[in-house]
Order: sequence, then C-alpha cells, then structure tokens
Amino acid sequence: VAYAGALYGHPGVVKRRRPPAGEYAWTAEGLHALADYAAARGVKIVLEPMSHFRTHLANTPAQIMRLLDLADHANLYALLDTYHFIAEVRDYAAAVRTMAPKLWCVHTCENDRGVPGGGIVPWDNLFDALHAVGFDGPLTMEAYNSSIDGGDFAFARGMFHNVCPDGAEFVRAGLEFLRPHVARRWGD
Repeated sequence: VAYAGALYGHPGVVKRRRPPAGEYAWTAEGLHALADYAAARGVKIVLEPMSHFRTHLANTPAQIMRLLDLADHANLYALLDTYHFIAEVRDYAAAVRTMAPKLWCVHTCENDRGVPGGGIVPWDNLFDALHAVGFDGPLTMEAYNSSIDGGDFAFARGMFHNVCPDGAEFVRAGLEFLRPHVARRWGD
C-alpha cells in the first residue's frame, strides 16, 4: 500500500466558490483513465473522502460513491477514514452501508488523529456496521509523527500538534484497542 495523497483534489485548497458544473465528470474521466493505467500494473486506486476542511470535491460517503459510479471502473475503490468522518457524517453505520459496495480499507484513528480509543469516534457503531456488510479489508492506523523530518510531513497536512510522538507506542496502544473490537465480531 502506498500513500499518494488525494488523487481527485488538492488537499488544503478549499474553493470559496461553487465548483464548475462539469467538475465531477472531468474528475471521473481522469480517474477512469488512471484506473486503467494502474490496473495494467496491478495497482488498486483507492479514494478517500476527506473533510470539507481539506478539499471540496468528495467529502461524504455519498459524494465519493457518486464519483466512483461516474468513473465506472472495477479498479476504483473507497477508503473510510474515521477522522474525516467526524466532520462529515452523523451515522457511521449509514456511512459504512453507503460505501460497502466499493469499501476496500478503513483508516482507524481518533477524532484528533491520535491513537484509536478514548475520543469521540463511535467505534462500536463502526465495527458493528463493518461486520454487518461483510467487510474483510485492511484496517490501518494513520498517524502523523511530528518528530520525523523536522515535522514537515505532519505540518504540511495540517497537524500542528504531535499526536504521535512515539510511533511504536502509537501502534501498541492502537492495536490493544482495536484487537478486541475485531475479535468480538470476526473472531481471532
């Protein structure tokens, strides 16, 4: 799995005007061509709806699914990020159901981008819904360690406080929280 950033918009650039009427169609056309290119090389294209604080094009599950439907390619998938959903959805279970046909991966982090657990993400709601739709893809933890490269990577992504000063501890604590949720629904 490689991180390429947002493929359908420019994170951090939020337009203060309504997007052009044809923007979804143009974007879908480009994504279809990209998916063809990637498929020929054995690479999946997985799109993540991001909060309206990061981009304007695809913020909600319905918007990302609309974009994927317009692009109409078997090599395009969706990623659910628990952090971005805090700002965009009220019902995580409904979000999971909306994205289920194309859901490939889930980023698990807390509402502050920190270690999963202890914040306001509705974890039981999320995991119950993932299990109900038969999700069997990767669960990943996305963290920004501000001590790497002087903090430039994290700072460029809007992380101005270090929620991950110790990557190993982040992973240990995150797995300690996530494993029981997975075991309770899918078994060991």
